[in-house]
Amino acid sequence: MAKSPTSGFSLLRTALLGATALVLLNPVLAEARVGVTSATDGDPKGKPPSEAERVLRIGIDVQANEIITTGANDRAHLVFLDGTALTVGPNARLTVDKFVYDPATKTGDLAITASKGVFRLVGGKISKNNPIAITTPSSTIGIRGGVVWFSVTDGQTTSNFVFGDKMTVTGQGVTQTATRPGFQVTSALGLPPGTPRVIPPGGLSATMGSLEGTGSGSGGSGGDADGGAAGFGAGNSGSGPKIAGAPLPSMPPPSVTKPTDATPPVTPPVPTLVLTTRTNHIDNSSTGGTDTSLKGFVGGLVEQTVPNQPVSSRILFSGGSPNDVKIQTNAATNRVEATIVVPTLNPGGAILTYQLGGLSNNSGVSSLFVDDKTYFAIDQVVDPTRRSKATVPGNPPFQGPPFDVDIASNTAIASSGIFSQAQVFAQAGVTPCVCDFLTFGSWIGDVAYAPNGSYRPGQIDKLDRATYVAGTLSTVVALDNLFNQANLPGANQQNFVATYNGHMIGTAQLGNTPSYAAAGTYQNVWSFGARSGAITGSFDGIAISGTANLINSGPGFVANLNVPIAAGVGSLNGAFFASPTDPVKGQAGSFLLAGQRPAVANGPLLNYQAGGTFAAQR
Repeated sequence: MAKSPTSGFSLLRTALLGATALVLLNPVLAEARVGVTSATDGDPKGKPPSEAERVLRIGIDVQANEIITTGANDRAHLVFLDGTALTVGPNARLTVDKFVYDPATKTGDLAITASKGVFRLVGGKISKNNPIAITTPSSTIGIRGGVVWFSVTDGQTTSNFVFGDKMTVTGQGVTQTATRPGFQVTSALGLPPGTPRVIPPGGLSATMGSLEGTGSGSGGSGGDADGGAAGFGAGNSGSGPKIAGAPLPSMPPPSVTKPTDATPPVTPPVPTLVLTTRTNHIDNSSTGGTDTSLKGFVGGLVEQTVPNQPVSSRILFSGGSPNDVKIQTNAATNRVEATIVVPTLNPGGAILTYQLGGLSNNSGVSSLFVDDKTYFAIDQVVDPTRRSKATVPGNPPFQGPPFDVDIASNTAIASSGIFSQAQVFAQAGVTPCVCDFLTFGSWIGDVAYAPNGSYRPGQIDKLDRATYVAGTLSTVVALDNLFNQANLPGANQQNFVATYNGHMIGTAQLGNTPSYAAAGTYQNVWSFGARSGAITGSFDGIAISGTANLINSGPGFVANLNVPIAAGVGSLNGAFFASPTDPVKGQAGSFLLAGQRPAVANGPLLNYQAGGTFAAQR
């Protein structure tokens, strides 16, 4: 019987700790043992230089100069002692040519020969200082501090650079260098490599599909061999990373093209995984990730379907409190944990609580934390104390005391560093807020209610790429101090006025056409003495304005928005957020818009609704 992800990662952790101890105690053994098999699918095989070939099962060491092969139904995920992760697809062959690593200085060398197959490499500590070398029949790939997907045949190698400092491809005395994520270099046998070009739409789909496992092998992984390092990128392929054998739903992002009655709505291909490098992080450090505890908002659209009813409906939802999103990260385990509370998603006053990821290596393959801007988390299925649920009130239409209902939530959050929002901003002509003290991204997936359950039986909610934003909340003390100083006799009020500029991003729907992504601008001229601010901006081409007022002493504030379309209404919930050097550096929150507008000039009015989040800094 296949082992659970929990048992697999327990073995991985034990094996890594044991191998590290051997490195420190015995330099001879350190030359032989270079890593460990962390997950498998099928029966991948390894042939050490002086031993018989054996099946690579979870926890089996990988040795220097070992030849690793996979069959048509095999996959393997290997973790080297420096943290480098290599996923091997089917029908592959590779050799670990060289591995030298000094744990004290975190430096070394790693060289691999890949003869054929599809691979994914996530660079560890060695790659931070020295490029990892991958030799193929047609070229040599060098990867520095990042992630590369590559496919190898006898006659051609295709290298996809998705994250890191740079990727080089050398052949026939010519070197091509990719420094921007999302670029590809192709090299043919006997020819110099071509110039870097943008990865074509769907360019990673075949590679991702090859690396996704069936969970059926004797290796005992119980699922996807790539699950430990796939990150959220596989989710863009439409099948996604697997947790206990369950794939993420096929939820492509909405179109960024606003539909009209003259032009049918166009949904572009699902974007490939794009990771962006940030040098400033939430804690204002220069490299790596940190242990953080953040709070924030969520908002967007959800499509609700009812059994035996062919027509679904989209409704707005919004987090009204900065406590609706909680994100914690752990740099030691490279894990992230998130809780999302949505009090307005379902009828009857039910409150939904989604538990995603986990901070320990025993939490299953449910999260990955690269740095403060690059992470993902999937619904928690291992920890019984952190189940996604609906809390249903006891008042009508439900009788009796409140009760909890477990929900089959299959959702995920992905930071903007993994599920890029750049295309949406570019389409709208909006420059997003830098806001390095905040983190933001997308929340996608679906929720299924039990067919015979006590609450919304058989219904399904599908998120239309909702957005979230989180950070370190400003304190009431900081806001009170500014208020008191501003109201001292003779105080110059202009010294206590701050202008916050930033962006709005979310999802909109017009009439019965498909939803689409949209963006806009946000400005709030805030008076700390008056505890209020004047909001102006736009979203999806609609101008907005309003007055925001602090809730009690803060840090939250609310505003009713003027929306200049027929029957236009809007609301906004926000809060102040701190940076390491400024206790009231930014504002962020969620918003809702509704009304009627035509798809084309002088056309009939159609129902319009939109929602999402905003972020700004002074």
